[in-house]
Amino acid sequence: MCAWMQAGLLARASLHLKIEIDRLRRWAGAQRTPATAYAVILDLRREPMYRASEMSLDAFRAETIGVLAGLRSRHEAAGREMPRSSDIDSAMSAIADRGLPLAWALPGPLEGHRRPAEADNRNLSEEVAKKLTQELAGDPGGSAWWKLAYFSQCFDLGQELLRSAREVVAEVNLNCGKPERRERLTRLGEACMVAAAQRDVELARAIGARVVSAAPEADSGDDAAAILRVLLLAGAAFENEEEWAEWLEQRLLELAARLPTGEPSQAFLRHMDELKKMLDLTLAIHARAEAMASAAN
Repeated sequence: MCAWMQAGLLARASLHLKIEIDRLRRWAGAQRTPATAYAVILDLRREPMYRASEMSLDAFRAETIGVLAGLRSRHEAAGREMPRSSDIDSAMSAIADRGLPLAWALPGPLEGHRRPAEADNRNLSEEVAKKLTQELAGDPGGSAWWKLAYFSQCFDLGQELLRSAREVVAEVNLNCGKPERRERLTRLGEACMVAAAQRDVELARAIGARVVSAAPEADSGDDAAAILRVLLLAGAAFENEEEWAEWLEQRLLELAARLPTGEPSQAFLRHMDELKKMLDLTLAIHARAEAMASAAN
């Protein structure tokens, strides 16, 4: 409520001002500390639908159009016409023209707390599931993950597809050149979005094991930070806090032990200092990993 009141005050104060939105966004992004970014990731455990936290005008507009599209479908299924149906089509096209194709189909800030598995008739079609399974098998570190991440926000993916995803994660090759490794870590981050939205703890465990096993290949602080980020994103799949804390503590300890000394280990220690600002210190999730990284430096 305080956030809404502050937003309203800022809106009134800036009514007669010309604001360059893109420039303002860049400035706001530059003010974010690592701790702030980690807070957003940690919040995914409680709000696993990633677009739910996007409080932009485009997000509200897209979700409102999605509600109207759903209402139209129900009317048409009942044999009734929807007034101004063409306006809904035009609005959907306008959203796509803004670079947000099918954004109207994603849960947004209004109903983003509802996961697909909690809604009726949200199962992914067998045909699409089969195609995604084949794409994953053909290229474990490829673009099929972002498609899966997208569909995970809208549909219950089903156990067969999720089982295939768990198996494929172990095949993602991170022993490669730096640009390829960074790209594949990004894909595994998308796999984390799938695990969170579907509450698939086993997929999260598989992702965690895979990125930690790649820690010895890290040759920079950026590599260490990227691995840590994927690990935290994977943790969003855990609803039970005790289970999450135990899993994350062990993975962080393994990561601290496997990272090469020097810049990767030092960067990990710096990021741990930021991360612990957002953790419940009574859980001591960070303590052993931080101590090990400190000893290595």
